[in-house]
Amino acid sequence: MALRYTGEKGPLFGLTLKTGLLTVVTLGLYRFWAKTRIRKYIWSSVNAGGDTFEYTGTGLEKLLGFLVAIVFLAVYLGIVQMVLFYFGLNIMIDPETAEPAQVIGQISAIYISFFAVLPFLLYAVYRARRYKMARTRFRGIRLGMEKGAWGYVARALLYGVLSVISLGLLTPLMTFRLEKYMADRSFYGSARVHQNGRWTALYPAMKHLLIGIAILLVSAGLMVWGAVPSPGSYEPRSVIVIIGGGVGTFIGYLWLIIGSVYYGVRSFGYLMSHKTLGRRDRLRLGTARRGRGQDLHPRRPAALRAGLGRLRGGRRAGGGLHPAADGRGADDDDRAGPAGGPWLRGRAGGDAGALDDPDHPADPRPLHRHDPGAEPRGAEPHRPA
Repeated sequence: MALRYTGEKGPLFGLTLKTGLLTVVTLGLYRFWAKTRIRKYIWSSVNAGGDTFEYTGTGLEKLLGFLVAIVFLAVYLGIVQMVLFYFGLNIMIDPETAEPAQVIGQISAIYISFFAVLPFLLYAVYRARRYKMARTRFRGIRLGMEKGAWGYVARALLYGVLSVISLGLLTPLMTFRLEKYMADRSFYGSARVHQNGRWTALYPAMKHLLIGIAILLVSAGLMVWGAVPSPGSYEPRSVIVIIGGGVGTFIGYLWLIIGSVYYGVRSFGYLMSHKTLGRRDRLRLGTARRGRGQDLHPRRPAALRAGLGRLRGGRRAGGGLHPAADGRGADDDDRAGPAGGPWLRGRAGGDAGALDDPDHPADPRPLHRHDPGAEPRGAEPHRPA
């Protein structure tokens, strides 16, 4: 099954510009509808086997969720600040008259407030992913995720601590384990998603992050060395070295930002290309090269190989799946046309994982049959008004 992005840059840019201006005019209120409209366009522009994805979320849902979160965090942070104030810690102090102990207390209060809110931020990450999955449909079948936000929070905190202790060297472990936790709790119809692969395979994507960290460490060392006075002197050892260390720090931070973007893109490609649907040999998800829409080998980072089950007697023809999934002979299958449109069967609810599965016997009624002489089935990409 081929995956192609059929959207165009012009309409997407126009939609982004228009919704961005409306967001500014409404002082940020329209951002929920703006994000929804952009998602609808992108989802409906992804074509897989002649069908497109559908995003069913609404801006009102996002606004109500945001308001609930704001009210909860306001009350929660208020309670946290009352507890801190009881112990003599206060975020709001006068920097001109504050004593060193008050400054230390302010810094401690800021860090305590951040770590008190962090679990709920991680909880929101899982809930946001679950919301997007629940509001996505493909061929009329809904995607979804199981509950498990607090389990995600516990793992994110654990792997985050390991990543900090290791100076970022265990970041691939954190990325892989957290994605595996979410992917293994996702499903399409009744077919479950599995995350395969190895976390060590993400290390090549970290090369620019490691370079940035190395530059920062060397620059910090140079600044400390240059600031230490020479023996018998109160002057810094080398002002030039301190300036050089400052420039190196700026370059290191810049490289770290670029490396973070590079790592995010490359790790996303690897993780997507190693997901399977249903049985572990059933579906390969990935991203097809723009404009090519072809079946790609799973070892390639930009790969997509998709199949709804192990279709009995199946074969490839015309760039798509051409199975004799309903038990017909090859002669009958050839009468479907040269493109060999697939005859996909599932249970009455549209079970994508029921094909040839002894645990989920297939219903003989056809779910979808593609007519090679007709236009590909699926909604036309959503175009901005």
